[in-house]
Amino acid sequence: MKISIENNGKVLRLSSSSAEMRFHAIWLRDNALDPETRDPVTSYRMIRFKDLPVDLHISTAEVLEDELICTFAPGGKTVRFPLPWLAKHCYDKSVVKKSLPDGLITWDGSLSIIPEADITALQSDTEILKHWLSSVATLGFAKVTGLNSRSGALYDIVDLFGYVRETEFGRLSEVRIEANPTNLTFTNDPAYPHTDNPYRIPTLSL
Repeated sequence: MKISIENNGKVLRLSSSSAEMRFHAIWLRDNALDPETRDPVTSYRMIRFKDLPVDLHISTAEVLEDELICTFAPGGKTVRFPLPWLAKHCYDKSVVKKSLPDGLITWDGSLSIIPEADITALQSDTEILKHWLSSVATLGFAKVTGLNSRSGALYDIVDLFGYVRETEFGRLSEVRIEANPTNLTFTNDPAYPHTDNPYRIPTLSL
């Protein structure tokens, strides 16, 4: 296996007689498999992408047996990646990129107008609700103001969309700390922005 570090350490390329894989340093660091980066029980990511150094790069890299070992700078953190795992997660492939469906709006940090509405208005005025839901459909989000802190207040927002499909966690899952947690939610570690259960395909009851 031949290794080349390119673009001042921003890119790593692995080449063999049968395949070639390319990975960005920022992707490798964000997807590191060590326990400081991934919780060994739940596999949740323990770092935030925004906290990684802007000038992150690979300083050294080598393949020993069936693993890639690379060290990142600044910081000098060394991580190991099984080569079969890298092959499975290689993203630098020739794919046909699909365009977004009509009506969707992409956005970045330059977005200046945040769509928002008061919960009371959303519950009583169908035109305001229609406009707010349209913002969710086109931007992917919209802000709600005026909520109180009572238990179950979240359903005031949920009911604007439809019914709740329950999971094994029940209709409402409380965030709490447990002595022997099996989920990052039940630890005292910070809960960073994330998507829950993206793998779930609900089944319908017949």
